[in-house]
Amino acid sequence: MINFYICCNFICITDKSQYLKSRYRIINAVMDMVFYNLRALRIDNDITQQTLANVLGIAQNTYSQYETGKIDFTDEMLLKLAKYYHTSVDYLMDLTDEKNPYPPSTRHKR
Repeated sequence: MINFYICCNFICITDKSQYLKSRYRIINAVMDMVFYNLRALRIDNDITQQTLANVLGIAQNTYSQYETGKIDFTDEMLLKLAKYYHTSVDYLMDLTDEKNPYPPSTRHKR
């Protein structure tokens, strides 16, 4: 049996199944914030799901499934949405309250 010793905020998890359950709950909580933030941004900007779907090159029902959490966001989709809203992926994922995007990197040209 493999023992995991992962400590986060002074809580140690020594059981693999307990670790996986905790990780799953954390991921779900973060994704719930993404769904909430995306819907709020869309509504605040008076944008329809169809308009966003057209911009992203996907069907409206696919966008709806992203927004309601029925399907998971890809990294590419999160980046496209962050660029569209002129914000950061961190803001979409509720990791920061700063709505402005990060300044472009000068080290790596893309």
